[in-house]
Amino acid sequence: ARSREPEPPRSEARRRTRAGYTAGAGAPLYEACEFLPHIGEAQRAAIELTLLGSGALDAWLRPDGRIAVQGEHDEESWIVPQPIEWGYTLADVLRPTPPAESGLTAAQVEAALRSFAWGEAMEPVEAAAEQGPPVIGTDHYRFGPLAARLDGTSHRAQYIGREARRRFQQAEIARLGEAIAVCDEALAALRAQIGEQEAGLARLERELAAFPLGDESHEALLAAWSAQYEATTRFRLLLEQERKQADQLRVKQQQWSELKQAFIAATAGWTRLKTLRDLQEALRGVGAYLEGMSQLVSDWREYRQHLQEAARCAAEARELAETAELEEERRDELLDKQYGLKVKAEQLRKLMEELGIGDLYSRLSALKTRRRELDAERDRLAQALVEAASRHEVLRERQRVLAEREQDKAEEQERRRRDYFAEWERGLVPETGGRELTGAEDEQGQEQDQGQWLAVCQALTAELERLVGRSARERLSGTVQDHYNASKQLLAEYVLEIEISEAGRITLLSLRDRTRPQQPSALLAELGDHLLEQEHLLSDKDRELFEEIILRSVGKSIRQRIQRAELWLAEMNRLMAERDTSSGLKLQLQWVPRAAQSESELNSDELVQLLRKDAHLLHDDEVERLVGHFRSRVQWAKQGALEEREALRKHIYDMLDYRSWFQFALRYKKGGESNYRELTDARFNVLSGGEKAMSMYIPLFAATYSRYADASAEAPKIISLDEAFAGVDDENIRDLFGLLTEMDFDYMMTSQVLWGCYDTVPRLGICEIYRPKDADFVTVFRYRWDGRLLESVAAAEEGGTS
Repeated sequence: ARSREPEPPRSEARRRTRAGYTAGAGAPLYEACEFLPHIGEAQRAAIELTLLGSGALDAWLRPDGRIAVQGEHDEESWIVPQPIEWGYTLADVLRPTPPAESGLTAAQVEAALRSFAWGEAMEPVEAAAEQGPPVIGTDHYRFGPLAARLDGTSHRAQYIGREARRRFQQAEIARLGEAIAVCDEALAALRAQIGEQEAGLARLERELAAFPLGDESHEALLAAWSAQYEATTRFRLLLEQERKQADQLRVKQQQWSELKQAFIAATAGWTRLKTLRDLQEALRGVGAYLEGMSQLVSDWREYRQHLQEAARCAAEARELAETAELEEERRDELLDKQYGLKVKAEQLRKLMEELGIGDLYSRLSALKTRRRELDAERDRLAQALVEAASRHEVLRERQRVLAEREQDKAEEQERRRRDYFAEWERGLVPETGGRELTGAEDEQGQEQDQGQWLAVCQALTAELERLVGRSARERLSGTVQDHYNASKQLLAEYVLEIEISEAGRITLLSLRDRTRPQQPSALLAELGDHLLEQEHLLSDKDRELFEEIILRSVGKSIRQRIQRAELWLAEMNRLMAERDTSSGLKLQLQWVPRAAQSESELNSDELVQLLRKDAHLLHDDEVERLVGHFRSRVQWAKQGALEEREALRKHIYDMLDYRSWFQFALRYKKGGESNYRELTDARFNVLSGGEKAMSMYIPLFAATYSRYADASAEAPKIISLDEAFAGVDDENIRDLFGLLTEMDFDYMMTSQVLWGCYDTVPRLGICEIYRPKDADFVTVFRYRWDGRLLESVAAAEEGGTS
């Protein structure tokens, strides 16, 4: 019987979704509550229309108060309870009545009702903007920035409450009965028309049988046959209409029978109210009774409030009367005390005048004031004395410090004078007329010697400032720093150290042989001889060096690496060729050799072919070509190291890096194409968004897989993707997950829409991050995918515990 109760308008998708709910999964809001008794019929209709217009009437309530995971084509709306702690809510006009089979409790339904604020009248924009929760009123609602007002005068309450739904069923029964009566009348009229048509057809047949078939009546006969055909066609149409009307009548009669049986079952226990007239009179009486009860409840509440207010006022009046009586008694006591004090004061004043105490009191007050002034002056003088003593100590300490500084400066001046004479003896400073500064013994000679020494120092300083000014010092410092940075790695093997004398003199020595330190000039001469010797030896030994290193030791390593790279390329192309994309996109990598940079060098493909051969089987001309190629590359490396001021070892390493001999080219084909084409920028731009993403993801996964192939079997193969597979359709995402599964990757991904629930994924852990209304916390919902079903981790743990 519940399935035949009135339901709000729903889409077909929502009906399919709710058909899949099991018992205990919840109920819509209108089935889980009823109006409070004091709400009138007009207000009930307006409130129900407001809930229907806002979408809250048919919203689903779950026992856990959360949003259920739905399929891709499901449709549903939920109420997530967020009760309001203060103010009027829907719970003030509706009361919880959850169905037994819904699994809901009255507290859960009340929490959902308390999530909507109740407003008697629609507030202005300024006031509404200050409120946060959703508001529902008699004829209006407001959800955030959305506000609406509805006219419920023509609406009747028919969804909220079992009684309202029962009344709506009775009204539908009456309406269907009237529709059946109309159909019966139409069916009778159609039957009458059919009878008339059959009688006319019989008459025409009789006339046709009696009519002579001559040439002169041929046209009339054709006209009669045409009329007969039209009548027959119309008759068949009427028969078809009769059949459809009869089918509709049977459906209506079936509905009438079901509604009648439901009505009889619902009223089986009643002694009265068996007829429609009795029910209508009872409904009118119940409405009047409910209105009277509502008014009575309102009057009783108002009367109770008035009684409480009167009792409170009476209690306050009694308290105020008692307080006034106490205050009156206290005032009398204070007046008596005040009068006694006035009498005593007058008596004392007269006694002081008679004894002359007033003059003594004035003199005593003046002396006390003078004493306070003298005490303050004494304290001020004592403080001044302490401050003067402190300043005296500070000045004495300052005098001592200045004397020590003067002594230190004199000693420093004497030390520098001795250092100057020592440098003078070395002959490294220009002639400035200071040869006569040899030092004097007497005080007058020392003063004269100091004056001459100061003049010499000033002249020497001026000359050095002219030769090495501020800009020149910065330039020389930068030049020295540049040369040092360029050659510091080469200088490490010479073990250079410095010695600084007490006078600040710097001496540079090479301690390769600590028993025989060398000056830089000796090192320079030694390096020149060594360079000349190496130039002579290189021309004789370079061929032997290239043959030994390039063709044997280094060449073997390069050959192995090139073969390994070719195997890696083949494995990548195999993985990319196995992909079955929705658009038929196939990808392939090509390793293209680079061209030679000069005539003396070889192309990369020719160089690789020669390196693959056994060194003992090479002809002399092939050896010469290899030696010439690497000699040219070594010269390029030397020139690069010289220009960039870097170590030659680095440039030699870059020159022997076989990866720089080739370049990768990504090729593709689509659909039924037989040949691969290079994926240039222009061709990449015309691909769809999903094809672009696939052309980036597949080579990336293949390259990562090949790099992980070098690791041990126990090592994890972890990758991470942010906004994974954005712009890729569902079928290609399934194929990409299959590729990750085939490569045995462990992955971490983030996405707004991707769940990863595909049959190509055997196991998957999913975390859904929920942050309600820009809160300062997040909630994590955990799920588990086993290749077939998606289940909540919390639900699985609860099931296992139970």
